[in-house]
Amino acid sequence: MKKIIIILFCLTSLIFGFQVTKDTDFGWHYRCGKELLAGNPCLENHYSYFLPDYKAYYPSFIYDAALSVSYDSFGFTGLSILNSIILLLCVILLYKLINGPLWLKATLPLLILFTPGPSIALGLRPQLFTFLFFLLTLKIGEISLKNYKYLYLLPLLFALWVNTHIGFIAGILLLPSLFLNHPLRKKWVIILPFFIAFLATFLNPFGPKVYLEIFRHLQAPLSTTIAEWVAPPLWLKGLIVFLVFDLSLLLASTKQLKLSLLINLLLFTVLACLGIRNLIFLSSLTAIYLSRLLPDKKLLDDRYAILVILFCLFIFYKNINSTINFNSGWKNYCTLGQLPG
Repeated sequence: MKKIIIILFCLTSLIFGFQVTKDTDFGWHYRCGKELLAGNPCLENHYSYFLPDYKAYYPSFIYDAALSVSYDSFGFTGLSILNSIILLLCVILLYKLINGPLWLKATLPLLILFTPGPSIALGLRPQLFTFLFFLLTLKIGEISLKNYKYLYLLPLLFALWVNTHIGFIAGILLLPSLFLNHPLRKKWVIILPFFIAFLATFLNPFGPKVYLEIFRHLQAPLSTTIAEWVAPPLWLKGLIVFLVFDLSLLLASTKQLKLSLLINLLLFTVLACLGIRNLIFLSSLTAIYLSRLLPDKKLLDDRYAILVILFCLFIFYKNINSTINFNSGWKNYCTLGQLPG
């Protein structure tokens, strides 16, 4: 039974990730990837149409290179396959981070994929790498509770992250909670890897100016110009606050509401209310924390997981034909891609 559930779980995740590439920034990232592989990284703003004079401190070099190699080697189908693989890794990490019986571990990660917001639903994008690195940060924090030396993986992770997507700031926001949650937090051996991890974000061609770019993003009216930056509607904000408040009360009633968990819930609730692109972080955290509230004994049979997985598989299978048809020609990206309404 377990093997069947795991196979179906992975298959469903792969099918969900087999999406068409609709990112309107595809051309810019692809060209920068080509330039980087030719030895000329995009340090100047040569390919922006609407903001030709804007000096961007946005080091997405690792993503650009991966995009360029994948597209040149296998076309849009290669991008869809790469997206599937990364999405599968994300779902596996969620599976590992969620506590409880098999039915819970195999269903919550798939249900998280239904989170509103287009960040993981527009094909291969740097945002998906940020989601992967976000979950890796949580996993490193978890395994470091048994051996603090795993914390020294954080500097490497953040050095990669800052050169992949500017969303590395989500990982920076996790660091205080990881530090406070560690039993050795009062010893210098714990402080050091967190400090080095922060310094690792300066290991990019723009140095500390990446933080200036984040500040610019906060100042710009992106909530009125970019769909995924739009704040959730008022009813959804209310629902988010209500659910997080209830989760906090439940954690407190079972004496599991630590300061580290409360910090994460507060920070990412605020982010989720500011933009729907951040909802995926909050939904992941709430699923992980919610799983800690359930008793060790089975509340449902593992066969329940198969029903949920088959339901998700039924919803996601349409990705196969639509993606194959879309990837059949370059013109489809131009005519069927993410066009303004």
